[in-house]
Amino acid sequence: MTTMVDGSTLTTSRPVADVPKPTVVTADRRQVAGPPTTTSKPQAVNLSRTQILHATAICLAECGYDGTTIRRIARELGCAVGSIYRYFDDKRSLLDAVTQARFEPVAQVAEVSAERSASLYAHVAADEPQQYRLMFWLASVGDHHEVPGVPAVIQRIIEAWALQMGDRRKAERFWSQLHGRIMLGEVGPNAATPTR
Repeated sequence: MTTMVDGSTLTTSRPVADVPKPTVVTADRRQVAGPPTTTSKPQAVNLSRTQILHATAICLAECGYDGTTIRRIARELGCAVGSIYRYFDDKRSLLDAVTQARFEPVAQVAEVSAERSASLYAHVAADEPQQYRLMFWLASVGDHHEVPGVPAVIQRIIEAWALQMGDRRKAERFWSQLHGRIMLGEVGPNAATPTR
């Protein structure tokens, strides 16, 4: 009897001890019982969304967008592919969640200080520039009710800046200037933030 991820149990028709051992044929055609072979099937694992996001970020950093597959992420986690699909519909939604999660700390700081959050924004974007560009690409190819091409977490940051500055247009200009400089490679962790 095996306990599955969802808590249910799986009963096999015969105990493991009754499974026949494989036979090995030697060069002189004698049959010898060999050691039981084991297949490396992925284990049913209790995973959290955070663990999946972390493993995906590792795969993205090591393999890039094209090399990051659900199968590769499952191998990193040592789980079955289906375990990932319990949380995410497809690769795109998973990568979208990973790239936006990087900016959650920025969104939290943005509620308190536009200046500090702009500096953090630049640092996070410059730390993984491919993921930063990927986040915008993923946002531009989906069905969005908000501004197309602007990820939801970035919209939240702009809205927080608008509250801090008291002017939505000013916050949008502030963000576009910062974003443009990041995309051009002019802004990094130690560079100055744009002026308002």
